[in-house]
Amino acid sequence: LAPWTASYPLCGAHFAAAGLEPARNFWNAVFDFTPHPRGLCNWSIVPFHECECLVLAFEHGAEEGGDGSQDVPPDNPTALLSHELLSVAPLRSGEHAGHALPGLVQVAPKPPAAP
Repeated sequence: LAPWTASYPLCGAHFAAAGLEPARNFWNAVFDFTPHPRGLCNWSIVPFHECECLVLAFEHGAEEGGDGSQDVPPDNPTALLSHELLSVAPLRSGEHAGHALPGLVQVAPKPPAAP
């Protein structure tokens, strides 16, 4: 598991239209509805060196009837990927997070090793 790292044209506008707040990112606040029978964590955080930052760009070249002047550069409204971001403690939403469900003990993974 790792935070959103993709960039594409109008990504920031799409986040805004969807009501997503990039600074309020719950990427690592996982509630595991199927706890491991031996109390282990069922998920892990991907080490920094294994993460990928994806970039999608659309180009309108002359062969498509365009001159490239309407190209919109890729953007990403979230924080840049770093080891520190991968190691940060999960945010608390202040909303119900399943904590009242009996027998579902939550186990968080260890932070990834430093690069």
